[in-house]
Amino acid sequence: MADIEVQYKGSTIKQQTGSGTVTLHTEGKYMEDDVDIVYTAPGGDSAELLSILARTKSGAITNSDITALGAYGMSYMANATKISLPNCASLGDHAFYYNRNVTEYNLPNVETITADWYHFAENRALVGLILPKLKGTHIWPSICYNNKLMVYADFGAKASGKPGQVGGSAFYGATAFNTLILRYTQGALTLSNINAFSGTCFASGGSGGTLYVPSALVATYTQSSNWSTIIGYANNQIKAIENSIYDGYYADGTAIPA
Repeated sequence: MADIEVQYKGSTIKQQTGSGTVTLHTEGKYMEDDVDIVYTAPGGDSAELLSILARTKSGAITNSDITALGAYGMSYMANATKISLPNCASLGDHAFYYNRNVTEYNLPNVETITADWYHFAENRALVGLILPKLKGTHIWPSICYNNKLMVYADFGAKASGKPGQVGGSAFYGATAFNTLILRYTQGALTLSNINAFSGTCFASGGSGGTLYVPSALVATYTQSSNWSTIIGYANNQIKAIENSIYDGYYADGTAIPA
């Protein structure tokens, strides 16, 4: 059985061992930001549970303790505007789903994302997404579905691993989306379905988008099935990262560490 422990400023205030229910009446005694709920799984693995308390937090939220965020881990964060998890290495499905007011994520060490859907979907205020260490396995289906204000995505500046694919509906409905930067150097990611860009600036009849890739892979992307279709739409183009404004800089203008 598992243990659940409620801590206030590092000290235990309630604990439940095995099965059962425990109720904590705070009566205004504890400040929300100082309350942590810790879950100890069978075998001793521990992880923070992001409870209802966490979901009510507002403004910029930073947590340096989270190294792996599970399914729905920080979803429905209605009042958050920025989320920073500097030491998080992996994300579960729907990890940041429906965070309607988040404009920015700081996830410099995320390497893996589970095979599922909607990881950053329905983030209606998100401007862009940068995942510099995302390994070249997959950009999963519907990862940024319906993010209306999203302009750019920048993946893989320090990435390793064999490139995989961009899944269906990955950026579906992101109407402002016009810049995709894929920095993987070991090969080209395949585009599983052109509906990955439906409703974006890249789509047929859209205003036009730009795909940036390493110069050595420009020809590969240009000739690849589905990518060639997307690039063939009016006003779309593919450019080399080298000698562009993104050579040495992420899409948000910050310098890429050496």
